[in-house]
Amino acid sequence: MKHALLLIFSLLLVLMACGGEAEQQPEPEQTTPEVTTPESTEPAPAPEPEGYSTLLLGDWQAVDDAKVLLRFTEKERIESYDGSETPMTDAYELAYNCDATAPPPTDGEPPAYIRLMEGDLCWYIISIDKNELELSLVGRGNKLSYKRVQE
Repeated sequence: MKHALLLIFSLLLVLMACGGEAEQQPEPEQTTPEVTTPESTEPAPAPEPEGYSTLLLGDWQAVDDAKVLLRFTEKERIESYDGSETPMTDAYELAYNCDATAPPPTDGEPPAYIRLMEGDLCWYIISIDKNELELSLVGRGNKLSYKRVQE
């Protein structure tokens, strides 16, 4: 009980020494952290004259896992792992965004997304040339790097 009375008495002395009123400090403004999406990252470089569709065609091997193979034909994306007999095959299209109903932009930029025709998977083309391909899976943001398989 002595300790409680001593604590209360000490607090009263501090309050009296400060003028009895606590000075109100304005609350700092709260800011919302910026969320980066593939749309807000640096755009893919302009394609070579033959365009993304031609550069994309062929076989690609994942840099992080050599067992992952990716093949693009004119209409299909075929992914296999360790030579699997049943690769995942999906129709795809090059698109201006992941939303199939959105109109294309008017800035003249080439389509920089690979969108599956069925389902909701979509990849942003970070960069592409004749030997390297970098994609970002939209919604997850992880970077997937591939190198062209030399025949």
